[in-house]
Amino acid sequence: MKNGKKQLPEKLYDLIPSQQTMYMMVKYSFHKQLTQIPISFSVEKDLDFNVLRRAFNIEIERNDSLRIRFAVVDKQIKQYFLDSFCVENIEVKRFKNIEEQEAFFSKDAQKPVYFLKDEIFRVFFFKTEGVGSGIYLVVSHLNLDAMGIIITLADLFRVYRALIEGTEMPAPLNKFEDYIKEEFARLSDKKKMAK
Repeated sequence: MKNGKKQLPEKLYDLIPSQQTMYMMVKYSFHKQLTQIPISFSVEKDLDFNVLRRAFNIEIERNDSLRIRFAVVDKQIKQYFLDSFCVENIEVKRFKNIEEQEAFFSKDAQKPVYFLKDEIFRVFFFKTEGVGSGIYLVVSHLNLDAMGIIITLADLFRVYRALIEGTEMPAPLNKFEDYIKEEFARLSDKKKMAK
C-alpha cells in the first residue's frame, strides 16, 4: 500500500484506545512534552558502549514496540511494525559534571519526537565525570508508556549483561502486536464490554 512516497505494509492497525488518547494530546495540546517520555539510566562504572549498542539493536529485534511506525492513511492514523531496524551509530555525549548532563537532558526532552516522520525515539549514551555512564532515551508515548519504557530498559540491561558475561539471552518480552490484537478482540466482544 502506498502512502504518498512511502510504501506501507499490508498489515496496518488502528490505534488502540490508550494510543488514541495520546494522539489527541499530540494533535491538540500546545505543550507536546506530555506525549513523549524521556528517561536516563546510569551506573557508577564505565559501560562498554560498543556492547551496549549491540544490546540496543538486539532489544529492537526483541521488542516490537521499538519497531512501530505510524502513517496517515485516508486521513486516519495507522500503525505497523517493521520486520527489522538497526541503529548504526549511537552518539556518546561526554559531560564534565551532573549539572551539564541534566541541562542537556532537560533541553533535549523538550524537543518533539516526530513519530509521523519515522522518529519514534532518540537515544544517546553518555559518560559524566565523577558520576558514571549510561543511556538516555526519549520515546514517543504512542510506542511506550512509562512502565513500558522501564521494562524496555530493564530488558536492555539484561541483554547487555548476557553479552558481557557470554551467557544465554533472557526470555524475550511479550509482543505489543499481540496485545493490539487482543485489545481489539476485547473491544469487539460486546458482552465483555458490557461488564
